[in-house]
Amino acid sequence: MQADAEWKIGMHWVLKATFYSDSNVDRTIGFAGPNGGFLTITIPAGAQGLVKQVGGPVGQAADKLEFQYLKPGNWTSGQIFMTDICLTPQSCDTYQCPSHSKLKGTGVFGHSEARCCQQRLCEEEKVVCPEGKYTQHKNFTNGKPGFNVETCCVPTLCPKNLCVNETKWKDKGDAGILGSTPEDCCEERLCATHTCSEPGKNKKLDIWESEGVARKGSTDAECCQPLYCKDFLCEPNGTYGLKPGADTLKGSDRDTCCDVMKCDTFKCPNNTQWRPIPGALVGSTKDQCCEKLTCDKYACSDESLQLLVNPGKRLGSTDDECCERKSCKDWTCSDATKWVHRADQNAMTNTDRKGWSDEECCEKLVCLPEICDPASQWKPKENDGTLLGSTFEQCCEKIYCDDFVCDTDRNGTGVGTQWYKKRDTNTYKWQGSTNEECCLPMYCSQYTTEHPTRWKRKTQPGVLGSTDVECYDPRWCSDYCCASEKKVLMPDAEKQQGSTDEECCIDKP
Repeated sequence: MQADAEWKIGMHWVLKATFYSDSNVDRTIGFAGPNGGFLTITIPAGAQGLVKQVGGPVGQAADKLEFQYLKPGNWTSGQIFMTDICLTPQSCDTYQCPSHSKLKGTGVFGHSEARCCQQRLCEEEKVVCPEGKYTQHKNFTNGKPGFNVETCCVPTLCPKNLCVNETKWKDKGDAGILGSTPEDCCEERLCATHTCSEPGKNKKLDIWESEGVARKGSTDAECCQPLYCKDFLCEPNGTYGLKPGADTLKGSDRDTCCDVMKCDTFKCPNNTQWRPIPGALVGSTKDQCCEKLTCDKYACSDESLQLLVNPGKRLGSTDDECCERKSCKDWTCSDATKWVHRADQNAMTNTDRKGWSDEECCEKLVCLPEICDPASQWKPKENDGTLLGSTFEQCCEKIYCDDFVCDTDRNGTGVGTQWYKKRDTNTYKWQGSTNEECCLPMYCSQYTTEHPTRWKRKTQPGVLGSTDVECYDPRWCSDYCCASEKKVLMPDAEKQQGSTDEECCIDKP
């Protein structure tokens, strides 16, 4: 232990061992050093295979280490055995660093903030300063210690007189408010407290813009609505009508808004189905002042729409009144390799399917891996499920033979003993990833051995190769009979190749 740099007085170490006791009383031992040591372990009577672990700060120098028996003090019989003894420095892994710091990492020993922890830095902690209310500290990216908004960010205080010229906001006047916008720094001015000028020509708008949303403002333009003559009821209605220009004429009384009725003051009902008769002067009824607008004179606004049947008998001058969507039966899918036409009718209602686009009238043909077949020549393009197509070109990428190495090509020259690489030309590149696609076969029928007495040609058809071993079977002397009666087969004939006396025979002794 004297050589271990971590063994220092005050450092935390852990002792772990397996204990066996044949004693009939509990026994206590200490480690390390005299006076009871600093790691104390009590072994229960009769313990068998008991694993115990203790830890604490080092109390003795390494040259004074020992196990010391402590109690009971009276003499008792029995023995204690220890196995699997493990003595190791305390790991920082279980140390709880304070909030301003974090563990240094794994494999660090110690039991203190100084040994186990390192300062947390704003940039490393990825602290986000709330936009508009805080900005990053000037040293945020230059080693600023911190771990939250309070330690890493500088508050932005609301500027004075931010809303002095605002009609919908007024300064709060409070100190220490954070922000840079009227919403953060100012109070709302509400129309509920505003009084409209010229009551006969203006009326106050609803103080609520929508449910739960109060209308903001402090001017007539924001809080009031002009009273126009177009909204005034001239009475008696058979005698009086609105003056010309009532839409823009401000007022709310008969003298201001009304004249004796003429067609130029008569408003045709439903102005998409009726319009004023040009030149009509006197009148106060629809028949006197207005003419019909029929759908046969209307052009639908979009090519996906068509006129309803009998347009000459329908009143209207809008898509809603005169048009209906075209039927999918008249639509042609833009690309037959990417779309398949849907059924002309809806199955549930047995009515024509409406639509005038691929999305409405056609089903998508999504690229499937099965299209890229054979897989040795094609691979599917990257597809998140939206790539449309049904052809190799749309769905697949070619696999070229460029990087393929033919079997038996051991030196990378493109020529092996059974295959040799096909060569690309200026106009054609070979496609594939197998011997059959990228290489040309070398048949044994094209090869002849230089040692026909030692080899016999293989009889199987289509054998590949260009060597004796690939194309021939060995001729063994053990299968040969010496032609001369004066000769016999040489020893170990089954290990010798040949089919002649010279190769296989020796003179009889």
